Amino acid sequence: MSQPKKPDPARLIVSILTREKEMFPRVLNQLQELFGPVEHQSGWLDFDFTTYYEKEMGAPLFRQLLAFENLIEQEDLAGIKLATNSIEKEYETSG
Repeated sequence: MSQPKKPDPARLIVSILTREKEMFPRVLNQLQELFGPVEHQSGWLDFDFTTYYEKEMGAPLFRQLLAFENLIEQEDLAGIKLATNSIEKEYETSG
């Protein structure tokens, strides 16, 4: 029988979804203050697979993925989600 064990540390991947690319440097700085240096940063990707977010965020939408250098403890994911939600709240607009 297998024995439960603590999960291995994991790479933190953050997805940025926006219509305003100009705000990205500020968001990137905030994320790096929280999670450390970025190991890999994708280019901007057109987010045109769905219209689900358009009512809330407008269009066109763009996505960028960030992989952080420092590994995280998987048990910290809930706190990380709360931290990123707080950053997201700073940039909310109505439609």
